[in-house]
Amino acid sequence: MSKISPCNKVCRLEQGICVGCFRTASEISMWSMISDSIAQAVIAELPERQRRLKSHLEEVIE
Repeated sequence: MSKISPCNKVCRLEQGICVGCFRTASEISMWSMISDSIAQAVIAELPERQRRLKSHLEEVIE
């Protein structure tokens, strides 16, 4: 069970990704059951997800 979490209590989904922590709804719901190594792998992907979501939202606004 993972004890680490990127959650910052800004919970809102856009395109299936939380705009606060950039995890998927599935990842969020399973988070308490995953190992720290899997959690760290997901966390390593979050900056790229943030970049893609930010880019998508900027396109929608324009």
